[in-house]
Amino acid sequence: MLIYTAHEVAKALEELGYHVEMITFDERFEKAVKLARIDMAFIIDATYIGSKKVNYGLRDLLDKLKIPYTGSKSKAASITKNKSLSKKYFEKAGLLTPAYLEISAQNLDTLEERLVRYNVKSPYVIKPRDEGAGMDVYYINSLSELLKRAKKLLDRHKNLIVESYIRGTEITIPILEIKGRVVPLACIEMEKAKSIKVLSYDVKSIMQFSPQKEIERVLRYHVPARIDKRLSEKIMKAAIVAHKTIECKGYSRIDTIVDRAKNVYFLEINSLPTLSEVGPFTKAARLRGFNYVDIINHVVHSVIDFMS
Repeated sequence: MLIYTAHEVAKALEELGYHVEMITFDERFEKAVKLARIDMAFIIDATYIGSKKVNYGLRDLLDKLKIPYTGSKSKAASITKNKSLSKKYFEKAGLLTPAYLEISAQNLDTLEERLVRYNVKSPYVIKPRDEGAGMDVYYINSLSELLKRAKKLLDRHKNLIVESYIRGTEITIPILEIKGRVVPLACIEMEKAKSIKVLSYDVKSIMQFSPQKEIERVLRYHVPARIDKRLSEKIMKAAIVAHKTIECKGYSRIDTIVDRAKNVYFLEINSLPTLSEVGPFTKAARLRGFNYVDIINHVVHSVIDFMS
């Protein structure tokens, strides 16, 4: 999926008059960048290349080479990668986030006591602290099931997050910076199939690699969300706060859930959302009158304007 997005972005950049070199982030990256003598890097993804996970050193390397790049800087990217740290930033900004605690092998034996102390109630959601793409995310009903799952996950991950499951409407908000302004494009409602509680890696794989009819059996995007205008404005205003608090740059996507009382809980920030030509980010931008090339142009100028 990402390689298609890379070609879409490259085509848009060429339409804008830029010369494009597509360079993969691997052991030959630094040499390739120096040979290409690029003026700016447009980052497509800094987490996965195919099924191979890579580290988050891409931005640090570009900083060392003094090459400007699109999207958030290393500090903001590292905060959004760490779900526990992101939540601390949400709380500091006065935003709601589900009650949570962090688990490691060292404190697993006090899990039951800490669930009570931090008011984390069942049902639960458990997930790795530092992973994305829905990797190893599970909905859990009971404490015994939670302990079993935590033990298994700690064989693969150093730290986990457990949070209270919030029943409600899942809303994601794409953010685009336009001439220095942080603009929430729309509230997008993510309507999951009733059998699906969380957007796990398996669910997201179906969304990326299946025909449209199969995807819609799992998840439907409603752009804009089927909520009233006042609530939509409330969510988008809070999303601006989240984006600025973590100091994201250029663009981002904020994931929230709204309960029946219309409380807005902030779950995560994706500092590098997919910019597919047919994806929800682009659909939201079209509500603002922007086409795909406009989006890419704004992302590039969020770097150029900052430099000037």
